Amino acid sequence: HRFFSIDEADGDPDERRKSVELESCLACHSTLSFHSGNRNDDIDDCVTCHNPRYYSTRNNKSVDFKVLIHTLHGDEEQVDYPGNLGNCTACHTDDGYTLPLASTVLGTTVNPGNDLQDPRDDTVTTPTTAVCSSCHDDAVATAHMTSNGGSFNTTQAAIDSGQVVEECSVCHGTGRSADVTEVHDIP
Repeated sequence: HRFFSIDEADGDPDERRKSVELESCLACHSTLSFHSGNRNDDIDDCVTCHNPRYYSTRNNKSVDFKVLIHTLHGDEEQVDYPGNLGNCTACHTDDGYTLPLASTVLGTTVNPGNDLQDPRDDTVTTPTTAVCSSCHDDAVATAHMTSNGGSFNTTQAAIDSGQVVEECSVCHGTGRSADVTEVHDIP
């Protein structure tokens, strides 16, 4: 079955953003089942729940796929990642890690607000900051992100309206002075 966004005005659904391919996961994992054994080997199934709006009230953490996967693979206490963590292409599609991210990528919920059914009162981290801070999490990196438009404490409405704008791609975009592929030394 096909996954899509149902909020398109013209009725034509947009397919989900594909930043990783299953084959990349299976290069290290023989199968993908983890906690949901009946959802094997389908990344689209994973992101049905592990989306930017999903927040675990059990442990007060985001379980957004873009944050969860980077955090798990980068945490040496949980996973002994066999490769170079800076090599984005080990997991990502050719355009699945480059900046700027598409404007449709949502911020990551870090506090679900008072109404768990209404994402409008959620506190979110801006999309690029959410990804990068899952590894680059020290005070210097955090200050760098926030001084360049990233936010750990905003709303999706502020992002959508342009009140909060990440400027990461000015330096870290394709072909720029600190292109992600260059600073991560991606082959």
